[in-house]
Amino acid sequence: MLNYRPILLFLLFFLSLSYSGSGQNHPFYYTINKSNGLPSNTVYDIFQDKQGYMWFATELGICRFDGKVYETYTENSALSKTGSCIKEDALGRIWYSNFDGNLFYIEQNQLHAFNNKNTIGFVKFCLFEKNLIVIEKNGIMVYDIKTLKPMKRIPLSTQKLITAYSNANHLWILADQFYTLDPQLKLRSQKLPTHFLSDFPAAIMQERSNGLLLVSKYAKHFYTYENGTFTKHIIKEHLNFIQNIGFDHQSNWICTTQGVIKYTGNDIVSKNNYFKDFNISYVYKDRSGNYWFSTINEGLLLVPEIQNQFIPFSHKPNVITIDGTQLFVGTTDDHIFKFNLPNFQPHPFYEGKTNHEVYFLNYDPLLKKCFFTSNTFKSCSLNKTNEINEIIAIKDIDRVDNTLYSYAASGNCGLLRVSNTPSPMDKFIQKKGLNTEGKDNLLRILIANVQGKSTTFNPLNQTIYFATNKGLFAFKDLKKTALLWNSKPLLLKKIKTINGITYGLTGDSKLIKIDVNNRIAELSTSRLTHQEAIEKIKFIGSNIYLFTSQSIFEWNVNSSFSKKIFTLNPEFEVSDLDRFNSQYILATNHGFLLIHSQATTRGALPKFNLNYIQINDTAIAPSQLQTLQYNQNKLRFNYSILSFIPNQKNKLFYKLNDEPWQLLDEESRNFTLSALAPGKYTLQFKIVYDNQSSAPVQIQFEIEKPFWLTFWFYGFVLLIILGLFYWGFQWQLKKIKKRNQLLIDKINLEKNVNQSKLKAIKSQMNPHFFYNALNTIQSFILANEKKQAVNYLSKFSSLTRMILEMSDKEVISIAEEIKALSLYLEIEKARFEEDFSYQIQTDSSLDTETLKIPTLLIQPYVENAIKHGLLHKSGPKILHLDFALVDHQIVITIDDNGVGRQKSSELNQIKNRKHKSFATEALQNRISLWNLYHNQPIQLEISDKISANGIALGTFVQLKIPYSS
Repeated sequence: MLNYRPILLFLLFFLSLSYSGSGQNHPFYYTINKSNGLPSNTVYDIFQDKQGYMWFATELGICRFDGKVYETYTENSALSKTGSCIKEDALGRIWYSNFDGNLFYIEQNQLHAFNNKNTIGFVKFCLFEKNLIVIEKNGIMVYDIKTLKPMKRIPLSTQKLITAYSNANHLWILADQFYTLDPQLKLRSQKLPTHFLSDFPAAIMQERSNGLLLVSKYAKHFYTYENGTFTKHIIKEHLNFIQNIGFDHQSNWICTTQGVIKYTGNDIVSKNNYFKDFNISYVYKDRSGNYWFSTINEGLLLVPEIQNQFIPFSHKPNVITIDGTQLFVGTTDDHIFKFNLPNFQPHPFYEGKTNHEVYFLNYDPLLKKCFFTSNTFKSCSLNKTNEINEIIAIKDIDRVDNTLYSYAASGNCGLLRVSNTPSPMDKFIQKKGLNTEGKDNLLRILIANVQGKSTTFNPLNQTIYFATNKGLFAFKDLKKTALLWNSKPLLLKKIKTINGITYGLTGDSKLIKIDVNNRIAELSTSRLTHQEAIEKIKFIGSNIYLFTSQSIFEWNVNSSFSKKIFTLNPEFEVSDLDRFNSQYILATNHGFLLIHSQATTRGALPKFNLNYIQINDTAIAPSQLQTLQYNQNKLRFNYSILSFIPNQKNKLFYKLNDEPWQLLDEESRNFTLSALAPGKYTLQFKIVYDNQSSAPVQIQFEIEKPFWLTFWFYGFVLLIILGLFYWGFQWQLKKIKKRNQLLIDKINLEKNVNQSKLKAIKSQMNPHFFYNALNTIQSFILANEKKQAVNYLSKFSSLTRMILEMSDKEVISIAEEIKALSLYLEIEKARFEEDFSYQIQTDSSLDTETLKIPTLLIQPYVENAIKHGLLHKSGPKILHLDFALVDHQIVITIDDNGVGRQKSSELNQIKNRKHKSFATEALQNRISLWNLYHNQPIQLEISDKISANGIALGTFVQLKIPYSS
């Protein structure tokens, strides 16, 4: 594909437009060659496909053109790419043949070589709707158009094969006979005229409006074939070498090495010869009416309208005016020429010596004089007699009557006397006492010290208007009035009165009108000029010609009808125009353009083609654009605007869904939509040209939502949320139940702890203990041992008081526990003989006042040691209690030398006592409750002391309590 930068290519295209300077009149054309991007200046064939693209078979192969971009197709085989005979099949593939007879086709924008090995050289192939027809050696091969596989072979002698031609309905073969093949693959033959083969060498065949046209490259005659009959025609004039024939569905074009001859059904004559300076290889008319002439070594000649002519001129025309059949032309080098129309024969009328441009020119048919301004203001009669030569730069004049003109000039504005005949204005001139000016006293100054731009006389209100750099002035009866618009001076570049209305163009491109009462109104020009700014205007009859930077428009003030008559381009600078019969004559920097008035109304709308769509980084055909994934949301549309006329400004708009139409960049051929949200889209394109809009091209596609935005995902998420809610509800319910259970367990724990404490208190204050204590006191009283009784009673009451006080506490100090234990052991000791002794030891590092232990925890184990161990022992009974601090733990040991747990159990069974040891039941339960309720567990260890021979030596109890202060 041709690499280009849009702006550069655009400029190069116009800068390379050429024109003929040989003096020959020919259709107005643009040249397209290598400087515009054409691969080669030698072109052999031209074709337009169904989509509207132009195809060119060049010396370097085949290329496609959309009016802006050339795309050249190549493939890797060693086969020559130079060829001709471009065709399109029913599937939209483009075919052509090289000059060796090898076929190529373009599919999916790729060039492929077709495998037709038995070629006999360049012979035109045929494309029917269902078949590809290729002439091979001694036969016609028929291929299926879809699969490109051979279907059948039709025998045909090709020893005398001359040429072939085909259209959608027939294949005609010129060989030893004349053969016709139809789409049903029926081959019919017909004898040729006598001496045809010998007298008609190198024949070329082409269809015509009612048959076939056969021309020989060398013979002096040609044949037409119609209704099965050959008719011979003599060529009466000498023709150059004929190399091809074209057909535009009406006329044939005979292409020669010196131009092309249009054949309309009569004789082939040179008066119908075009482009004699070019070696023409083919002629093609596209669907917009443009003619394309391919050349050898000169590129392409594009003719927008075959009726429009270009006439080169050695001088550069600047201003023109027409009277009847006379065209007067003022040039940029101080010359005036008179052309006789319609033959356009030039005659020198005035030859200046200053090389100054003639910038004003007016012909007076009454006086038969030309008034013009170059270095001075002059008049010249038809006999070329110079009559006026004033040193003044007159820019415009307008007839007031048969004697006077109004004039606008640099420095002043006034009246110009062109005749000695009295004028109705003379009385006002005399009344104002206007002095004559100029060497011939022909000027009467009305406004001095101004830069006059234009002037006009309105016969309905008898008012003269002068447009100057200081405003617009009206003179009625030579009385001056300054006309204001919006309370400001009205600055106009050009004015003219038509049918009593004065029209003018302001410096800011506004068109105004002034009625007979000098009321000023602005005219809307957006419809007239298609919103292009007006740069200058010209008045011819009741028509106003509006010049913009891009176009020239004609507006009839009577009918309000307007149309574009010409599209400007940088190569052809139009300085002036006039009209002759049905033609517009445009003065350009290269000569004259003759535009047929009917040709200006043809303008076909350009066509919009969508080439491909790039989704993210992948290109697809437009037909494949349907449903896209959510992440396929960046789309770039590559398109073509099929417009082949240079400088034709086409506006492309797009619309997405219900948004307003938006204008796209004129130079771009890509349009991108980025970060599209999921949803359905309708994208439309339309071209606006000359206030006409093409039918919108519509593309519909959908971007799917991501799975997390679909209904099923919403449902799935909803189910998950409901599940989580249900799980959370159940979890919260379980949590509440667990919390309630913990509260219940805590209450039960506290209840059990309290019960344990009650049991501990009960243990401390069980009836047997009280009975034993009271009996002991009673025995002391009866023995009249009052002192001992009082001492014992004091200890008993102190112990009871301490137990009751400690029952409200969860923990007590070690000192308090030792004190209680001491009171208890003293009371118990009184029951025994002198053989019971106890000892309580504390570690010196143990802070008994600060460290705490559970209330009433030690006493039950001491009780058990006495009741179940020492009570049944004979002999010395020893109880040892030790409080120590080991590894951050309070270690309490209770060591007795009683009978041991086993002996005690046996004795209890003999006595059938139902008493259960508090240490083995209540105490264990209390420790368990404590450990459950606190983070620092109490460790309990009870072991029997056994001698070497198995005799019980007592019981050892150890409590390990993590200390707390």
